[in-house]
Amino acid sequence: MFGLGVYLMKGPGECKSAVSYAIGCGYRLIDTAMAYGNESEVGEAIRDSEVPREEIFVVTKLRRPHATGYDEVIRRCQESLDNLGIGKIDLYLVHAPPEDLEARSPVWRAMEDCLERGWVRSIGVSNYGSHHLEEMKSYARIMPAVNQIEINPWLQRPKLVAATKEAGAIPMAYSPLARGHK
Repeated sequence: MFGLGVYLMKGPGECKSAVSYAIGCGYRLIDTAMAYGNESEVGEAIRDSEVPREEIFVVTKLRRPHATGYDEVIRRCQESLDNLGIGKIDLYLVHAPPEDLEARSPVWRAMEDCLERGWVRSIGVSNYGSHHLEEMKSYARIMPAVNQIEINPWLQRPKLVAATKEAGAIPMAYSPLARGHK
């Protein structure tokens, strides 16, 4: 599946317009993040579309600065739910591994609880290396469904893709067209 990533769409109405157009063209995956500051416009475009909500897969991410502990993750998930206004989040990702090693386990425990509370349909990670995935095996009750990493024809990362699959996660590419720089 090919989706629309809305990174850097910050101008008033820019993101909503792009998401609306993409949905009209047949896109059914929209990838946003709290850090992008446009979750509200993504949600508005989805609500305004004539496509049933269950046909659109929405990905959003917990900001790294907010990946500091259990309570913060719960609070930020609720904030993303409010921003989007679309009911459940289809895939909720930790945007990058928490820098504080001690925060990684409670952050992931909160992600698991967001899933178990029914706020999100699936949980995963983004920008995790092989060593992060291996480390997760020591504390995760539920391993990530996805590891979203930059993959494109010029950056194929076969070892990380293999480690992601070995951890039971699906590799999900961001910037699969190299951001148009190639």
